This record gives sequence, structure tokens and C-alpha cells, in this order.
Amino acid sequence: MEIITNQLEQLLRQHTQNLTPEETASLRVQCMETVNRFFDGLPAGQSPVSHLSAHEATVEFTDEASGLLYRRQLPIDVEENGNGIKLTAEDLHGKPLEMIFYTAESIRRIYDLMGHGPDEDQCHTHV
Repeated sequence: MEIITNQLEQLLRQHTQNLTPEETASLRVQCMETVNRFFDGLPAGQSPVSHLSAHEATVEFTDEASGLLYRRQLPIDVEENGNGIKLTAEDLHGKPLEMIFYTAESIRRIYDLMGHGPDEDQCHTHV
């Protein structure tokens, strides 16, 4: 894989010499999106993943003042499934802190379980 790394570094050096910081940040985003699209497909024969987890998360953001893209590794536990994404970390006092991002479908199911969903027989077995 060193060959690919060397070729990419050479290509970037040739084409980024006269770019502004904003253009360089934009090029970085485009490169990352291209690489992600390439690797997003499932290898042949592999079934879809139903649960993901990690003990570290990477946050990427563009600074509003400079337009530069920054990337940070953070000690955040991440779990993702069909219901959404849960992030777990510690606050300044070392207490656990959780943030959950639900999918639209899981929110509808939660409302339904709480009695706030539509009054209809989903399985058509009730009178």
C-alpha cells in the first residue's frame, strides 16, 4: 500500500502548490468523500452490518473564521444500530454523559409504544 500513498502524495504536491487554504480544505473534503464512496460498498457475499461500535470517534469540522478543515480523535464510545446512534463520554467531573440520535422510524415506534401513535391495527388482528 506504500505505492498508493507515495503516488497520492506526489499527485497532491504537484496540484496544491498555488491553492489558498480554503481551496486546500475543499480539496481535502473532496478527496475524503471520493475515498469514502469507493469503500462504502459491501464486499461480495458480505451481509449488511446491523450493529457498529467503537471506543474512539473522529470529529471533522471546518473552522468558520479560516475555512480550514480540522480533524480530532476523541475518547467517545459510539454504538450504532437501526434505532440510531449513541455517543457516551465523560463530563468534566468524570460522570458518564450520553447523547442519542434516533432515526425517524425509531421515534415513530417510541411514540407508538407510549400510546401517541395512530389508532390503527397494524397487524389487522384486532376488532
